[in-house]
Amino acid sequence: MGEEMAKQQNNSKKNTEKKQSRVLVFLMVVIVPVLFALVLAVVMLYYLGFNVGDTARDMLQSLPFVESDEDEEIPEEEYVARLEHENESFEQRIAELETALADTEEELEEAQEELFALQNDELDEEEDAEQATADFDDVVRTLQEMTASSAAEIIEELPEAQAVLYLRAMNVNARAEIISRIEPDLAASILNQISDD
Repeated sequence: MGEEMAKQQNNSKKNTEKKQSRVLVFLMVVIVPVLFALVLAVVMLYYLGFNVGDTARDMLQSLPFVESDEDEEIPEEEYVARLEHENESFEQRIAELETALADTEEELEEAQEELFALQNDELDEEEDAEQATADFDDVVRTLQEMTASSAAEIIEELPEAQAVLYLRAMNVNARAEIISRIEPDLAASILNQISDD
């Protein structure tokens, strides 16, 4: 039994030595060359003109878990002054936006008024056109219902273009009776214009 215990102790010493030698090999092969490369890189960057210290500090400060000392360095009065200045600039911007909004609302109201006026004008024009059409139809109907000789006398007194319009709107029988009683030269001219259209 004593021999077995001595063998086990011997084996455990060898295992411990193997583990320690592996760690030393790892340090010598990996860690030392990496550290040497980093030191060499920092020295070369320094000689090339890069400020390695400031760059490293800026990188560390940009990390979320590293607290910045800049806020603590600002005096309270300066901080309050900055906030007041920001507040004034925000109030000025709000005033500008309110003015722009008021101008836009005014332009919108003017545009709506113009649109309303245009719609009213269109309605008035449509009503005027409908009224003119109704009046024209009434005159044509009246001329057709009169005796042919009375209608012919009226047609002779009208401007020729207007007479052509009324006669063209009549039915063929009424037109024929009225034209037969108009002075021949005027009747020929009116018929000529009606046939051209």
